[in-house]
Amino acid sequence: MATPGAKEPLQRRMIKAARIMTQIRGRGYGRCVRCHLPWNYCTGHRTQYEERCGCSPLCKDCWNELNPEERLPYYRALVDRWSWANKRDSIIDDSERYWPMIKKAVLAGQ
Repeated sequence: MATPGAKEPLQRRMIKAARIMTQIRGRGYGRCVRCHLPWNYCTGHRTQYEERCGCSPLCKDCWNELNPEERLPYYRALVDRWSWANKRDSIIDDSERYWPMIKKAVLAGQ
């Protein structure tokens, strides 16, 4: 007779295998910065911060699980990633100018 604790290693291995398969199938896709699911396995929540500009660092499930204050670090990480990529590619980095608009939109619950 198996004990309840004996199933944990198998369950953890199954979860790990599922994550690996998702990553393999999701190559070439962006990801939710919280749960790391690729966009072909989840839907991003678009946060509109200007009339024609928006961003989606979180999937809808993660966005719904967090309050606006808890969401801010994920949006900040996205802006930081934009800045890093611009510098890497020798592009003029103006990503920081978007942060006040993004922060305002996130705190407004958009």
